[in-house]
Amino acid sequence: MSTEVVRCPECGVDVGTTWRWCLACGYDPDGLAPVHARAAGPPVRSEPASWVPVMLCIVVLLVAAAFFVPPR
Repeated sequence: MSTEVVRCPECGVDVGTTWRWCLACGYDPDGLAPVHARAAGPPVRSEPASWVPVMLCIVVLLVAAAFFVPPR
């Protein structure tokens, strides 16, 4: 058994000595990776964060309540 650490030249992640491509970044020196493995990286998020409008509504309601609720 070899204890040699092999690293991906693109991202620097430790890879196995028998790996044909990097599973982290998709680096494929021999062109052997399946098409789905080459499209590495997280998907690009095009929608805004869903919690931002919710927090905005809560803040607006709290401010409105502070003005329209009579003090005791």
